[in-house]
Amino acid sequence: MGYDLMFEKAKDASSINFPCEYGEFELEPNSFPWTELKKKLLEMGAKENPGPDSLILEVPNRGTIHITGSNKYANLDMHADWSVVKDLFEWIRFLDPNVVLADTNEGVYYDPISFDAFARECGVDS
Repeated sequence: MGYDLMFEKAKDASSINFPCEYGEFELEPNSFPWTELKKKLLEMGAKENPGPDSLILEVPNRGTIHITGSNKYANLDMHADWSVVKDLFEWIRFLDPNVVLADTNEGVYYDPISFDAFARECGVDS
């Protein structure tokens, strides 16, 4: 199943009630930790797609994610178990607790707990 998600960075995620709709909090422009995420993805075996800020991560028995990133966001074109994103989300939130996950299909932001609940509700692997 293809599904688009996006990591972005809030100015302060500590006071946000997740899940929430777009516009309910302020994003921190040009501060997304793309360099760190890209390094992690490459360590996980991601391969560079045409261009240095486009990667393909193939996870054995779990699927593929096409990732495009910058210091503004990381776009995730999902063709993988959502558990892969959940693992990345938990890792990046440990690195920076202000990173949020945008569901670009529904216009909703998640933290790891609300994303896990959403994935279970949808009946997808989380």
